[in-house]
Amino acid sequence: MKIGVGLGWLTVAASTATLAPGAHAMQDRAAVQAVRVSHDTVELGDPFTLHATVYVPPGRDLRVPATLPSEWGVESLRRVRTDVAETGDGSLRVALEYDLIPFEIGLAATPQLEVTSAEAEAGGGRVRVEDGPDGRPQDRLVISGRRVFVTSPILLDDIAQGLQPRPPADVVGFIWNVPAVLGASMLSLLLLGVVTVQAREWLASRAAAAAQVEIPPETPEEWRERALAELDRLLARGHHRAGRLRDFYEGAGDVIRAYVAHFDPSWNRSRTSTELIRDLAAAPGWPDLDALAGAMRRGEVAKFAAAAAAQESGAATAERDWETMRAWVEASAQAPAFARMREAIVGEVVSR
Repeated sequence: MKIGVGLGWLTVAASTATLAPGAHAMQDRAAVQAVRVSHDTVELGDPFTLHATVYVPPGRDLRVPATLPSEWGVESLRRVRTDVAETGDGSLRVALEYDLIPFEIGLAATPQLEVTSAEAEAGGGRVRVEDGPDGRPQDRLVISGRRVFVTSPILLDDIAQGLQPRPPADVVGFIWNVPAVLGASMLSLLLLGVVTVQAREWLASRAAAAAQVEIPPETPEEWRERALAELDRLLARGHHRAGRLRDFYEGAGDVIRAYVAHFDPSWNRSRTSTELIRDLAAAPGWPDLDALAGAMRRGEVAKFAAAAAAQESGAATAERDWETMRAWVEASAQAPAFARMREAIVGEVVSR
């Protein structure tokens, strides 16, 4: 038995425009037409569905996530279902259905749904189910969560009438078939013995294989190439072009910190940018730190003062800072610490 609870709609984020049916004729951007949930009151563990309808104008495509992130005690149960209807003017009406399941009792909300729209590519589908940005200029539509009330499967009336867990004797009982129990016990012991022998043999063979194959330690060149590759992947994600300067700078700063931590474990992610630059300056021989310090400082502003960063720094500045960080990593191969670490690793391998 479920108690209906009247709950209001959560507003769709300001970046989306909720259109009434037939109101999209003059729209040139994708917009949300309707959002609802199949039930506003559900029992713990009972699936329900988030429905959203998005209008896509002619010449534009739509990218939607396959599943929604776990938030507010609610998580995705399976991949999204899409229903695409094309109108006569070349626009699309896309119906999205996300099956969700609650795992916490009380007031919850569906996870935030973010879809993106960009100019349609020739020969490509106009509705794609995939995660992550693709680097193209695009519009973001953010749909806030819809509230649901999650009830317990055990109602207060049941508890008042004495419903409670029972002892094992009420489930198992006292009348056992002794021969059957003895037979099952013997078979269980035999199976346990076979599994134990097989596990020991497997562990012994695995240990022997590990002893024969020793993985050589990584070299500073490998650390450097990995850092450069991670910076390239960060640029390709395009967070800075999508207005996510904080994510962009945070990712770039983490790459720099992880790279230099190979040379001194104290130079890790617990260091602020100012502390890290100070420590690097105290170890002579590293490439010029002035440009790197400026890029890292702007990263701190983007991470901890997002509003100011939006005014003072844009995608172009972020890319210049990325180029500064990448150039510094490339030039670090000339640092004395780089050569000393290489010699130490080579000496360790030879001593083995």
